[in-house]
Amino acid sequence: MNRKFQAALAFHQRGELDRAAQLYQEILQSEPGHVDSLHLFGVVASQLGNHPLAVEFIGRAIKLQTDNPHFHFNLGVSQEELGHLREAVDSFSMVTSLDGGNADAYLNCGNCLHRLGDVVGAVEAFRQAILVRPAYAPAYSNLGNALQDIARWDESIECHRRAIELDPSVASFHFNLGNVLNAIHQYPAALESYEYALRLQSDHAGALGNQGGALMELGLVDEARTSYERLIVLQPNDAKAHSNLGNTLVAQRRFKEAIQCFERAINISPADPQVYMNWANALVGIGNINAAVDCLNQAIAISPGYAEASSNMGSALKALSKFAEAIEHFDRAIHLDPALAEAHWNKSLLFLLMGDLERAWVLYEWRWKIPGLMRNLADFPQPLWLGQSEFGGLEGLAGKTILVHSEQGLGDTLQFARYLPLVADCGARVIFELPAVLLGLLRGLNGVSEFVVKGQVPPPADFHCPLLSLPLAFKTTLESIPSPGPYLKADALKVKQWSERLGLKSRPRIGLVWSGNAQHKNDHNRSIPLELLLSQLPERFDWVSLQREVRDADRQALELHPSIRHFGTELADFTDTAALCELMDLVISVDTSVAHLSGALGRPTWVLLPNVPDWRWLLDRDDSPWYSCLKLYRQRETSEWGPVIVRVARALSQF
Repeated sequence: MNRKFQAALAFHQRGELDRAAQLYQEILQSEPGHVDSLHLFGVVASQLGNHPLAVEFIGRAIKLQTDNPHFHFNLGVSQEELGHLREAVDSFSMVTSLDGGNADAYLNCGNCLHRLGDVVGAVEAFRQAILVRPAYAPAYSNLGNALQDIARWDESIECHRRAIELDPSVASFHFNLGNVLNAIHQYPAALESYEYALRLQSDHAGALGNQGGALMELGLVDEARTSYERLIVLQPNDAKAHSNLGNTLVAQRRFKEAIQCFERAINISPADPQVYMNWANALVGIGNINAAVDCLNQAIAISPGYAEASSNMGSALKALSKFAEAIEHFDRAIHLDPALAEAHWNKSLLFLLMGDLERAWVLYEWRWKIPGLMRNLADFPQPLWLGQSEFGGLEGLAGKTILVHSEQGLGDTLQFARYLPLVADCGARVIFELPAVLLGLLRGLNGVSEFVVKGQVPPPADFHCPLLSLPLAFKTTLESIPSPGPYLKADALKVKQWSERLGLKSRPRIGLVWSGNAQHKNDHNRSIPLELLLSQLPERFDWVSLQREVRDADRQALELHPSIRHFGTELADFTDTAALCELMDLVISVDTSVAHLSGALGRPTWVLLPNVPDWRWLLDRDDSPWYSCLKLYRQRETSEWGPVIVRVARALSQF
């Protein structure tokens, strides 16, 4: 019997598990109480993946020999594999009571406690493992993971770095460090860790997936797409990878390709609400709002508590002009997750569109809790001023210096620059931070003592305020919007130069803007193909393009109409565009920064708007309380531009 056991043990040690199992069984047939064969047959079963059998036989061994720590340890391993975590914790605890120097038992016990959600217990177990074996790299790494779960970031990073110091060749150690750096938004450092993990293990799926996420956070969409494509090669049935790849394509406005990714993800995982929501985003991108609503309904049906899906449903219903239902969904999202900034902000945008400015401005401040925007606000060390009473209200600015900083798009900066003289009227010294491209145009703005270009270090100030928070500070309503008349001036020298460039005027001059930034998320709604526009506009005017850039799709139409003067890169900055606007008898523009520029200059301006426009154009009116010189031409029931252009052409016949 001893000889057969030794033979079984030899086969076992050489990895010939089937032959070892056969001999252990033969021994047990003739001697059912052979404790070592019971134990080792259970170990072989565990190694072969048959953990229920392992638990049975190792348990029988323990009944015969209760004080053997190896038996309890191996029982715990199989219990852990079966997901019987509480029983596994008991087994590993028995090991440590029998053998207090067993670091592996403390480590495994910590792993089970961590999976059970007992993070404090897991931390203690991992610390015990390190106490027993001070150079135990896996214990440091797992301790770092547990500390991350309770937001003890610095300690977590220190543990992961210690694990790497002890054994830099383990890919998972670098991956775990990357995850904690990712969690605290240190994306460049996280990417370094993921890259190191991938150098050690090129097929590390977790590192590829999280690398893609960090790259997206940094706006490196092409690189993120590559990470997800590599991941899909490794794991073609990974629904999340297909969905994330779709998100990169949405960011690149490749909506049809993105939709294909989401369809593949749904085929793999038909009950994933996140995929349905991402799919809806792509459908919105191609203007198929009704299909987007269907996807969002699917997401909400699968997960009724999915606050983000309810918020996005509100935005989709807003695009369908179903405003009351939209508010209901925003309110539902806020009820489900009161901290969901997007829901509050989207609700504010709808209030602004409906003209309820008083309720809107307070909610509009939630934009600073949206990832990406919130980091911009955190860059300013001065106290945030919003007209609060603790700072003495508007009167409290007297004798103080305030840094007002522009945000969002160029059109927003042009529209809300009107508030800066009001801030100066409160007795404040105003410093204005703005994009370099607007410096020449706004340099002469009343009320600003000093300008600073974004990217430069601003001078000291007592307070700071985002530009679009000034309406809240001044409690702006529709009736109290300041400076609806001209508040900007074109540079006289530039006007003279462009007047000479245009030559003598023989007929009315009309400036034309038909498209905005192609990367704008709402570009598919607001831009018009030039060929469609020119098919209806009369030729008896002197048409002047006020656009610097022309899309490839519009270039041929422009070449076929040489009567439209296009200056392209000769428009060096907004001072040139402003000078041209000043020389126009009329400016016709879609919703772009030029519409705001022309309005702020007080030039007659017609703005062509989609059925549900940006909030600042409000609803059901053909004028604007923001600019007294504007006339608005809106799409009506449909989202077609043809009827709008026909109405513009009729109006031009009487111009």
